[in-house]
Amino acid sequence: MTRLVLHAGLPKTGTTAFQAFAWQNREVLAARGVAYCDGFLGRNHTELGVAFSHRITPLTRSYGVHDESDRKALQARLPEMLGDPHRASTVLASSEHLTNLVYRPESVEEAAEALHALFDSVVVALVLRRPDYWTPSMYTESVRAGGPRPFNAHFVDRHRRLVDHVALLQRWSSAFGRDNVVAVPFLERDKSDPTTIPLRLLAVTGIDLHATDTWAASPSVRYTSISAYAVELLRRLNAEHPDAPLRARKDRRRIIAMVRDEWPGPTQAVTPAAANRLAKHGWVRADVGGVASGDATLWQEWLAQPDAPTMPAPQVSDEDLQRVIEMIPRPPAPQSWASRAPARARRLARRLIRGATPS
Repeated sequence: MTRLVLHAGLPKTGTTAFQAFAWQNREVLAARGVAYCDGFLGRNHTELGVAFSHRITPLTRSYGVHDESDRKALQARLPEMLGDPHRASTVLASSEHLTNLVYRPESVEEAAEALHALFDSVVVALVLRRPDYWTPSMYTESVRAGGPRPFNAHFVDRHRRLVDHVALLQRWSSAFGRDNVVAVPFLERDKSDPTTIPLRLLAVTGIDLHATDTWAASPSVRYTSISAYAVELLRRLNAEHPDAPLRARKDRRRIIAMVRDEWPGPTQAVTPAAANRLAKHGWVRADVGGVASGDATLWQEWLAQPDAPTMPAPQVSDEDLQRVIEMIPRPPAPQSWASRAPARARRLARRLIRGATPS
């Protein structure tokens, strides 16, 4: 009997911490009959989301998927990446990109069909954070990645697939079976202990835990917070300067750190416009008890958490925006074809390794 436990997100619910925890505790998990997948490019098994996404995005292209033929070639390699299902009683995989990229019903069904062809049983675990707390974190992350959109009702609507928890759970339950989809509550107090969510998730998915187990936890996976003013500065930079370097991964962390240190202050809160849209649709305290699982007491606490604080978007001065622009080094001159050739060769090699035909 082979079994896959698929931690499918959501993003901004401690997924990076979970992946670091599972990776660092591979030997402890192996002793419990659980194999954490090591056939992917990293401990975040991003290729799972890329393989079943209906969209071509910068993320999919960075994994060599530029079109439908590339996507099918990646799907064909998933059995190799997931490893021999008979090596342990349970195989554990994790990627928040599953819920972020795979949200059309037909895409979720495609994933269910492919994974059930490899394993006798598939359990999908989703970690849910209250939308009024989750949206500020997601907004900050989107700006850090180069996003130009303000934190308003439209931002909430664009992320409906992730804040409408009832519809989300029903979509995955429809494809994988209601008894095979479990939801784990993320409480704001959980942020103080990086082992809380991993251990809660493992327990809910039926992975046997022993009180005597000694678990290693990584404190280095937490993102350094930045102020709401710094976030708005970066958003304006993204919106008003299309060549803003936040879209270049190599410069992103340095620029964020620079702005964080220069403009400290209160962190991002949900804006009144976003809070009103969440409340209008009833997404803040949506009763997921009918489709969720786990400790009922924790779900009651999840619902009873106080309303997240609201704060209008800070008004950023043009002077501060100009300061940021002046602080960022000018980009180097355009590279010649010869200097770009090695990077292009690496991209083509990655696609060939995945079994795709380069265009």
